[in-house]
Amino acid sequence: MDFFARRQTVLLDGALGTALMDRGLPQGVPPELWVLQRPDVVTEVHAEHVAAGAQAVLTCTLNAHPGSLRPQGLHTFCGEIRRQAVACARRAGPSVVLGVVGPLTPGTPARVVEALAEAAAYDLAHAGVDALVLETVTNLEEGAARVRGALSTGLPVVVTVVPGTPAARDGAVAAEALLAAGARVVGVNCAVPAECAPVLAAMRRAGATRLWAKPSAGLPGALLDPRAFAEQTAALLEHGVGWVGGCCGASTAHLAALSQTLLSQGGLSSGEADSPAGAGQEWQRG
Repeated sequence: MDFFARRQTVLLDGALGTALMDRGLPQGVPPELWVLQRPDVVTEVHAEHVAAGAQAVLTCTLNAHPGSLRPQGLHTFCGEIRRQAVACARRAGPSVVLGVVGPLTPGTPARVVEALAEAAAYDLAHAGVDALVLETVTNLEEGAARVRGALSTGLPVVVTVVPGTPAARDGAVAAEALLAAGARVVGVNCAVPAECAPVLAAMRRAGATRLWAKPSAGLPGALLDPRAFAEQTAALLEHGVGWVGGCCGASTAHLAALSQTLLSQGGLSSGEADSPAGAGQEWQRG
């Protein structure tokens, strides 16, 4: 099964940050710190997601930008974090490893966003990811700039917006803007399934044929239980979603429940997900 030319649904991983906090990562400390200090634990979480059915895992690099890591004194280690994060994911044994290029600090000029995204994408591509995922877009200008930077690698690019933010005010506009910028797949993350549904429906009406969803399980104290999360997330397939997993709060139990629900519906791809053509090999710039 080609990862981007799929015929059935591909199961993505669950929440990484949530799992690391459950293992002792202090509140407010970026998960990327543990990529350097406790890589075995990061790999352990990836491996649990794979065991729960995930066919692809995302790297622990959402905050791996100098501006995001400067408060912790990690801003000079971004390249090493990205390389080690890919290694952590690979050791878990998934079929596909996806490199995350997260959002830049609000207010960063578009040309700077593009340059920083290019640097992040270069490191991830050079480390051997199969494709790039630009998560948590809240501003379309910033998201489009990230896409332009990431495209320099030649790898396929997935972009996801956050429902309830300006970027997702109109799903059709978001899809059109991000696809025009060069994204291959568009979708949503970081909101509960009910909030994701209308954005995905609008994206589909705008002609987006490759849709991605990583909804959250909710906020602490108000989490959907695994069965409810699985049922509500599986319902997103009605909007044409082809890649589905979990974001904030989505534990291994949530992911396993989603896997079982999809299998029972006969819509989950079986076996290994193939890497995109030409991906997964060491990438050389220029």
